Amino acid sequence: MPMEALSSLGFGEGVLTPSRTNGFLNMVEALRTRARRLADPVAVEFPSLRISAGGLEPRGAFAEAQARFLEPDAARVDALVKVRLALPRAAGALLAWLVLWEAASYLCSSWGL
Repeated sequence: MPMEALSSLGFGEGVLTPSRTNGFLNMVEALRTRARRLADPVAVEFPSLRISAGGLEPRGAFAEAQARFLEPDAARVDALVKVRLALPRAAGALLAWLVLWEAASYLCSSWGL
């Protein structure tokens, strides 16, 4: 239901102002979400990553980014392991932090952050 239709019913500005505390608009938005789920249950499905013996089954953009993180490029992992084994312990710890930073940066860019 468009907001114009609600305003044509004579509701005041206070009732139609978007905010977290506006119960009327929250109720309308909840009804919209439920209607979308009934019309197309797959389109509004909560993002999830199903992990089984057969592999990963991501649903949604967030879950797809997680799946890519859990299945990294094998050649890149091998290269990182070779570099790590060639470094002394302190440098290896630094490399581990750099790898974590790269993973976090990758996930943030995948999520559009």
